[in-house]
Amino acid sequence: MTEEEWFGSADARRLAGFAAKTMSARKLRLFMVAWCRYNWVRVTNPLVRHAAVLAEQFVDGHAHKNQLDMMFDGSRSIIAGTLASYLLWTNSAQMGDCVDGFCLNDASLAPPPIGDQGVTTAQHLVRADIFRDIAGNPFKRVKFDKRWRTQTATLLARQMYESRDFGAMPILADALQDAGCSNTDVLNHCHGAGLHVRGCWVVDLVLGKS
Repeated sequence: MTEEEWFGSADARRLAGFAAKTMSARKLRLFMVAWCRYNWVRVTNPLVRHAAVLAEQFVDGHAHKNQLDMMFDGSRSIIAGTLASYLLWTNSAQMGDCVDGFCLNDASLAPPPIGDQGVTTAQHLVRADIFRDIAGNPFKRVKFDKRWRTQTATLLARQMYESRDFGAMPILADALQDAGCSNTDVLNHCHGAGLHVRGCWVVDLVLGKS
């Protein structure tokens, strides 16, 4: 895959196959949570919803690994092979395989499902945008200067992360510029019209998350 193909592709499966192995378990889990939340009104299985919330809490230290392990054992025995189980996996290599193979189908989800079957072209584009928002550009990693992590930038990033409302991304760009950031990849991502979710690579850099 080339850099041009990375940004032009609407195939999240292909993107994941290229980049998932180099991403943290946290990033992979947040991608699956973000896609689940995007389809939240269609996620009718309460176990899947609970798994998404628990996985999201876990990445921020608000849930213990034992809670994931207990629910993983339960979900595996009740609905083996479904999204709930994948949301709870704690092994990054296994999660990489999961995302690479896009093992996200769940018969208990109302259409359009989390997997590929029934997903429209527009939804494929959204899913690819979500993955890129979290993964960033694997061809050009940004070296984040700690001097850009000002109180204003950090406050903006934290508010967006916690509220899941990323409308202040252009304001974050201004704050980063005021702090001396001139990196076009960072600033363009903040000003871009693409979708932003928890795990957004720019917000993560500001918050010191990986």
